This record gives sequence, structure tokens and C-alpha cells, in this order.
Amino acid sequence: MKIDLTEKQFRRLLDLVYVGNWVMNSTRGDDRIREYDDVESTVFANCLSHGMVPLVEAYQGELIPSRAFAEGGIHEAIMAYEDNTFFEILAQELALRDRKTCFIFLISAAASLVIFGVLKLLFPFTV
Repeated sequence: MKIDLTEKQFRRLLDLVYVGNWVMNSTRGDDRIREYDDVESTVFANCLSHGMVPLVEAYQGELIPSRAFAEGGIHEAIMAYEDNTFFEILAQELALRDRKTCFIFLISAAASLVIFGVLKLLFPFTV
């Protein structure tokens, strides 16, 4: 397969491939999904023939994103995404928790009003 990309598009593709592999494998330890590592290595190998040598380095016989690439700002983008996702999930979970609390409060308030109404009918109070 051949894909025609401008240099700028190829550079963006490197970011996407790196982030995708990072999402899929960063928490897996030794149980990495090798197929994603292979795709990343294949894509980054094209850096050599496209004037982007500083973005790739050899490690244990394969080409991987270089330290310069990894420290070039891509992790700030990942962290911004993680922060945003964390706060969205937190807000959602707090809303669900509070909804349950509010529902119980509303049921209690409604029951209190019913009891008050029944007591008022049974024991009319006049001043």
C-alpha cells in the first residue's frame, strides 16, 4: 500500500501513530500488543528517507520514536487529554452520586409532606 502525504501530513501521522500506540500499550507493561509496536516502527522507519532522522532511533534492532520526538511536546498533548478526560469522568460520577442523594432527599421531603397533611387532617389545629 502506498499513501501520498506532504511532509507536514507525515509529521502529523507520526504524532497520531505515537499517541495511538501509547494509548494501546503504555499501561500494559510486558504484555504489549506487538502489532501496534510493529506499525509504529514501520511508520517511523520512513523518517530516515524523508529528512526526519532526529525523530527516530534504533532500539534492540528496531526503529522507534526517538527521545527527541517523545520529549518534543507530544506528552503534553496526551496529558491535556488525560486531564480533560479525568475531570469529565469526575464530574459525571459526582453528578450520579449527587442525583442519588437528591432523589432520596426528595422522596423524604415528599413523604414528610404527606405525613404532615395526614396529621393535619387527623388533628386539625386552629389558633
